[in-house]
This record gives sequence, C-alpha cells and structure tokens, in this order.
Amino acid sequence: MKKKWLLYLLFILILTTFFVYYLFPADQIKNYMVYQMNKTHPDINITIDQIKPAFPPGVWLYDVAVVQVNDALLISKQIKIVPNLLSLFGSKIIFFFKANTSDGMINGKGELTPNTDFRKIHIDATLSNIQISEIGTVKRLTSRNISGILEGHVTYSQDRASGEDVRARLTISDGKIDLLNPVLMLETIAFNMIESDIVIKNRKVQFKQCRLKGDQMDGNIAGSIILKKPLERSVLKLVGTIRPHPTFLESLEKDLPKQLIPKNFFNKNGLPVKLSGTLEKPIFLLK
Repeated sequence: MKKKWLLYLLFILILTTFFVYYLFPADQIKNYMVYQMNKTHPDINITIDQIKPAFPPGVWLYDVAVVQVNDALLISKQIKIVPNLLSLFGSKIIFFFKANTSDGMINGKGELTPNTDFRKIHIDATLSNIQISEIGTVKRLTSRNISGILEGHVTYSQDRASGEDVRARLTISDGKIDLLNPVLMLETIAFNMIESDIVIKNRKVQFKQCRLKGDQMDGNIAGSIILKKPLERSVLKLVGTIRPHPTFLESLEKDLPKQLIPKNFFNKNGLPVKLSGTLEKPIFLLK
C-alpha cells in the first residue's frame, strides 16, 4: 500500500514539474515586468531574452538589459528573483534577487507596496567583484579607460513624499584612471583604494566624501555632479586636496624645473585641487 502511495506521489510530482516548466507563462511574466518598468520609469527600456522558473519558487531572467536612452544601467546574463511567498498575501511584497553583471555579483532584497495611490519601492543591494572595465557606459561617459574592482552597498527608495533617493557606500580597489591630458607628468593615475559616500537626489550626485589611497599620492574630494541630458553634459563641481608621497615628489623634482611645481605642492596639508567642466570635457586645476 505504501509503495502504491509513493508511486502516486511520484506521478503527481512529475506532472507538476511538467506543467511548471513546459506550461510556464514566460511571455506573460516578461510583458508584465516590461509594462511595470515603463509605467514607473517611461525613459527606461528593459529587454529580457528568456524567463524560466526557479527553485525555491521564483524566476530566472536571462540576458537582461536595462537601458536609459543610450546608457546601459544594467547588463546581466542571468538574474534570479525569489519572492517571500507569505508577503504575496500582505500589503507589502518582499523579494530577493541576485544578478551576474560585469564579472561580478549583485545580491539584494526588495520591498514593493503596490496597493497605494503612489507605489513605494525600497531596494537594498550589495555589490561584489564588479569589474569597472566591463561597464561600457563608464567608458562612454568619461571617454577614458577606467579599471578596478567595485564593491559596496546601495539603497534605492521611491515614494510620494521624498521621490527617488539613492544612497551608496562604494569602494574601488586596484584601479587605474587614464587622463585625457597629463597632470604632473602622469598620464595614468594608479590607486590602491577609492572609498566614497554618495547620495543621488533630484538629479544631483552628492559626494559627501571620497578618499583616494595610492602609491604615488593620497587625496580626498567632495562636491557634486549636476546630472544633465545627455549624461556626458553633466556638470562637475568638485574640490579637494592631493598629498603626494615623498618618493613621487623626488621623481617629480628630477623631471620638472622647480618653477613649474606649485609653491604649496610640498605642504603637508596637501595641494588644493578643483574639478569642473562636464563629464565629457572635465577641467582639472591645481590651486
């Protein structure tokens, strides 16, 4: 009798698997996700090549692209989304996700409150091992090669009272930035670490603090970027200081006449710097 029930149970499991995987409403889910994205952000286009069911109950999205005008906000080979099943019966839907992108991972949790006049969204994400050189938008906007490993924590919130709000604490390690024009005979700035606290609100990127540590120099910078359309015309308003290391100062004195070196370059407090212009045509000044 037990064997008979086991056979019935096995048959039901096989039949259920067949209906889930072969009759899975992939097109309907894809169309719904695209519709919801266009509804909340009309200027953002999302494409999904394929959707399959996942276990625990959820979905796999394959070859996903989220694009705003010409800028790819996210390119991922696969994204897994798993909802908290109990939350589907409440007023707030909770889901978990992980995405492969730029040779790294994004893991996080989202909360969606749909049953209100204005939809509330909160997303909490952790970035790990993201290769900046693989993010095509960065190179297009800055017109230079930038490399490094991006990690950190990002939160995104949207509601009627405060609008959209992004807060991030990010770290870039083992990186290089190619300069459009040499600065102090440097064509490339190599760094061990860049740490930054960022707030994005009302089309303004606010750098509360940004610290650079490298073999040639250390530095810090703060200020803002006023976002424009297209993004490469965004306005830079950043100021800070750089503190060259003794070995770099020695090599600089050998290669440059002293009259070309700023008087306060050897100040222990650092040399004031200013970054203005646009993302497309930045202007770097030593004060």
